[in-house]
Amino acid sequence: MSRLLCDSVATPNTRRNGDRTVKENTGANDTHILLGAYLLGGLHDSERQIFEEHLASCAQCQVELHATSTIPSILNTLDTKEAHLALIPEPELISAAPSQESFQEPAGTISLLSKLASVRRRKRAALGAIAFGSIAASVVLGVFIAPIFAPEARPDVSYSAVNDIGTQINIGMNAKAWGTEVQFRGNKLPTSGLLSLWVIDSQGAAEKAGSWQATTTGSTKLTGATPTPLKEIRSLELRDPEAKVLVKLDARLSKD
Repeated sequence: MSRLLCDSVATPNTRRNGDRTVKENTGANDTHILLGAYLLGGLHDSERQIFEEHLASCAQCQVELHATSTIPSILNTLDTKEAHLALIPEPELISAAPSQESFQEPAGTISLLSKLASVRRRKRAALGAIAFGSIAASVVLGVFIAPIFAPEARPDVSYSAVNDIGTQINIGMNAKAWGTEVQFRGNKLPTSGLLSLWVIDSQGAAEKAGSWQATTTGSTKLTGATPTPLKEIRSLELRDPEAKVLVKLDARLSKD
């Protein structure tokens, strides 16, 4: 369901005819839209790189990213019908929304939006050249302007572990300027209760990287985040609602 909602998050900045860019939409929700698209994987590689450069120096965005890192796992618990209903704006909420004139974007956000607008302009120019010489120009145009999902890149490090009752977890981690992105996949997990993934650093301190409501299938895929640098992570723990460790994974990156 996070993939379905990602299309909704990532597309408001560009219409199909390409005559509207991110720069033109500088309302108060821009930063949240970009953060949501980043969190759900809805940014192109070049846009993702620009946003991560902004994220490295923006304390507010770092705090919001950490606070919302579990949203993808929550969305995965929705079925298709519920997800579509969630995308329909409520009239009373729209009418009650404050006007954009009452907000002022920080200078850093304006700079970020300008960079992203420049990237999208270059993409439209390249797309125009392709469309001129291609019979399938309309198909290319539709795919190019609508956010697409590139194949998942290999994580910087990856691990897997299985406990004595068959619960299996696969972890991929990527170093970021703000900490570490944690990709989690689990099978034969508990089918009820709130589960959580914890990162243990070199000092023994535990930091929650994500939490989610157990699924009836016993399978979960999510992306979490932690401010702990990748090189400082020593282990990861899957815990049940009572904080009992179900699976522990040794993630030492250096040889003792």
